[in-house]
Amino acid sequence: MRALAENTTARFRFDEAKVLLGTVGGILEGEIAWQSGDLTGAIRAFENAVEIEDPLEFSEPEPLPFAARHWLGAALLEAERYTDAERVYREELQDHQNNGWSLYGLKKALESQGESSVDARNEFEASWARSDVWLASSKF
Repeated sequence: MRALAENTTARFRFDEAKVLLGTVGGILEGEIAWQSGDLTGAIRAFENAVEIEDPLEFSEPEPLPFAARHWLGAALLEAERYTDAERVYREELQDHQNNGWSLYGLKKALESQGESSVDARNEFEASWARSDVWLASSKF
């Protein structure tokens, strides 16, 4: 996938396919590393996916229905890097306010630091009030 992402000139709607493929490829690479027990490698892959994804411009509908930061934040929580996870979720909320996945991760990051997360919990619950599933992580 990396070779295709680096060499394609294709576009998906308004976005370069190499950006979308690079983002998804980085997430996949991170998931494989994580499931293989390499959390450090997973974090590195997710950071790369975020770096590739960041230049995407806002459009509706968005070209990807998820954010690479959701995976990065979840991996940082797993690595007990709670302050870093909080920063990642707050950055994502700058682009996607009231995103339930990011609010869930932020709530978990704050709780893990022993901070009061009443506001984060309330914002998450409001954003997720009509959902028919319950989250166990900020990533799919």
